[in-house]
Amino acid sequence: MTPAEEDIAFHFYLGRAIAAWANVENTLRSILCACFDKGESNITWNSISVGLFSIDGFKAKMDFVEGTVLRRFPEHEKRWLAIVKRTRSQSSMRNKLAHWFVKEFPESNAGRRYVLIPWVFPKPKNKSKKPSPPPGSLGLRDIFKAQAEFISVSISLYNFFCLLRPGQAPLEASLEQPAEPPSIAKIRDQILVGFGRKPQPSGVKS
Repeated sequence: MTPAEEDIAFHFYLGRAIAAWANVENTLRSILCACFDKGESNITWNSISVGLFSIDGFKAKMDFVEGTVLRRFPEHEKRWLAIVKRTRSQSSMRNKLAHWFVKEFPESNAGRRYVLIPWVFPKPKNKSKKPSPPPGSLGLRDIFKAQAEFISVSISLYNFFCLLRPGQAPLEASLEQPAEPPSIAKIRDQILVGFGRKPQPSGVKS
């Protein structure tokens, strides 16, 4: 993967990961709306949606949805709390993607040339001639993994929504588990295919 290819791949998958998290919050909105009777009109659902997204901060939104579901559907408490725990655990990663800053390390290996840097990190004890990302930085495969985690969480939430709303077709349970991030070479191939180009063997200049 060339530096230019990595630049494109890094920002592409960062955008996809953030979009995947937006789907997590939208599915939570659907679950909240499902807590009200089927006969409720679209106007009521719209009002509920406005109310939810008027709440500042994901933690407060999650608290509101969690409590409402527990009161409306106590029979699903065990499954719901497991999904809530999983969703909350991923919110910290979402914050990193949204708030950390991008820094380039041209001399690093492919996949670590562009990284998200934490605002606070321990200073290295020994200075190196070759600058490297600080501990905890997120490279290309880390971001790809975050996207996969967010997608699988949203599927778990959607399948729970289907449980509350009979008639909705749930997705396969296997999709609730995130896929492992592919190699840098595979990610490069995906980017090339996206531009309508054929993947090339490693070492061949494009």
